[in-house]
Amino acid sequence: MIIDRIENASQYFCLGPQWETALTAMQEYDPAKFQRGEKIMLDHGVKLLQFEPGTKARSDVKFEAHRKFADVMFFADGEEKIAWKPTADLQNITNEYTEEMEALLATVDEDALEIPMKPGLFIVFLPQDAHAPDIAIGAPASARRIVIKVPLD
Repeated sequence: MIIDRIENASQYFCLGPQWETALTAMQEYDPAKFQRGEKIMLDHGVKLLQFEPGTKARSDVKFEAHRKFADVMFFADGEEKIAWKPTADLQNITNEYTEEMEALLATVDEDALEIPMKPGLFIVFLPQDAHAPDIAIGAPASARRIVIKVPLD
């Protein structure tokens, strides 16, 4: 897992061309052009997806963990918490990993770490990082999140 500020994104270009593509797209992203649900294919198999979730209680979210793609999440507007736990330590898997979903799902365990996220920050989740976004900070609210799927092959 990586957590950093958007202005430091270029420090991670050394991870490979797909990372440079993803992080450059994140740095150049214009929130004024946000279109909920839009999916954009970029170079090197990188996908950019735009979400506008309503945040909710921790008990209403699920962990997810991927194998073929890393998730890079950039927060364009609003705030939310993301629960994190090592995938290997999950206690209550509700859906085993499938190729179609490209994810396993699990109940958020009591001992999961909660990470508050706000605009200007990004976070990277790799296969070993189970994550549950959309947790409300205070009362439920809307947020805008850009998720960039980075292929790991």
